[in-house]
Amino acid sequence: MTLVPPSWGAPSKPFVLEERQWQYGVQLVERSGFRPNSFSGLSRGDAAPFGRALRTALSQQEVPAGADPGVLGALATFLVGPGAAGVTLSKGYKRWDRT
Repeated sequence: MTLVPPSWGAPSKPFVLEERQWQYGVQLVERSGFRPNSFSGLSRGDAAPFGRALRTALSQQEVPAGADPGVLGALATFLVGPGAAGVTLSKGYKRWDRT
């Protein structure tokens, strides 16, 4: 799965992770009470709060079995940084989407 920030302004590299890790991140954030619509991406207003909620959840909650805290921490950092302007989710079966 690839999270692609908007290309206008200052383009940055997309963030690639396994879909399973994305689902773990969404579960952690939803447990904290923040439930954005993340079906096809995160809007500008939801990306940074999602990243901050994920970072808080990682420090306060038990990480689900199978989840990689390093990947989820990197995801939180990406969403607060380069992905703060919003991201689009790509779930294609392209070679570069495989991790």
